[in-house]
Amino acid sequence: MARHGVTFQDIVRAIQEIKGQGKNITIENIRAFLGTGSIGTINKYLRQWREMEKSVGNLSSSELPETLFLMVKNLWQNILTQSAQQFELMETNYKQEIIRLKTEVEKYRRNNQRWQTLFNQWQLEKAKLENEKSRLEQALACKDREPIHETLLSF
Repeated sequence: MARHGVTFQDIVRAIQEIKGQGKNITIENIRAFLGTGSIGTINKYLRQWREMEKSVGNLSSSELPETLFLMVKNLWQNILTQSAQQFELMETNYKQEIIRLKTEVEKYRRNNQRWQTLFNQWQLEKAKLENEKSRLEQALACKDREPIHETLLSF
């Protein structure tokens, strides 16, 4: 069974913890916090998180009261996090479906090989039986001719 890697939520949780400790948000620090995860996966989710942060940072508080701005900013961040979670869930489901379909294709491939083997055996058996039939028909034809000669001789 495939090993489940780190998720976007794991990365966000690690980032929040690392920020809380006053450390820099780096791939190495995230990996050290999680104790697992490939650099490529961590980098992908870290970039995704930074894009989300950048889009949240683009919200301007100059036109809104501070409380409303913080609520909107928090709401926006929650929406982005939820959409990332939904995407991750969809991606996981699609990967599982691909694995299931590959397994099913392999099952059909094995069945096809089995049926092909059985068909080839049937073809060989059929050829043997046809040869046996021909041999028996020839023997019967020869046997039918013999009694006629003996009968003629007995007159």
